Amino acid sequence: MALSLAITAISFALFALTPSDPAVLPLVILNVAISATFIFALRGIYFALLEEGGIPMALTGTAAGVASALGFVPDIYMPVVGGYLLDAYPGVTGYRLLFGFVAALALVGFIAALLILRLQKSGQTRLSRGKSG
Repeated sequence: MALSLAITAISFALFALTPSDPAVLPLVILNVAISATFIFALRGIYFALLEEGGIPMALTGTAAGVASALGFVPDIYMPVVGGYLLDAYPGVTGYRLLFGFVAALALVGFIAALLILRLQKSGQTRLSRGKSG
C-alpha cells in the first residue's frame, strides 16, 4: 500500500510539473497508465487491510462499512475542490494546483501507511494487543 501511494504521489506531482508542450504527450500518456495502475491497485487492497489489521470476524462488516465510507469521501469533495481550483485559476495553473493537491493527499496517505506498518511491526496496534493478552 505504501509503495502504491508513493508512486501515486510522484505520478501526480509529475502531472503538476509537466510542461504544457505537445512533445511530452507520450510521457504524459505513460504517466496516466502508471497512475491508473497504482490507483486501482490501491482499490484492490482496501479490504485486505481488514485481515492484515487483525479485525475480528464479528467486526468485519462494520470495519468494511467504515472503510468504504472513508474511502469514498473524496468522491464528495474532490469535484468541489477541482471546480474551485479550475475556476479560480483558469488554464494550466488550475490543473497544476489540482494535481499538486492530489499529490499532497497521496503523500499524506503514504505517511499514514508507513505509520500503520510501523505499528503493526512493533505489535502496538490495539487489536494485536487485545489478541495476545
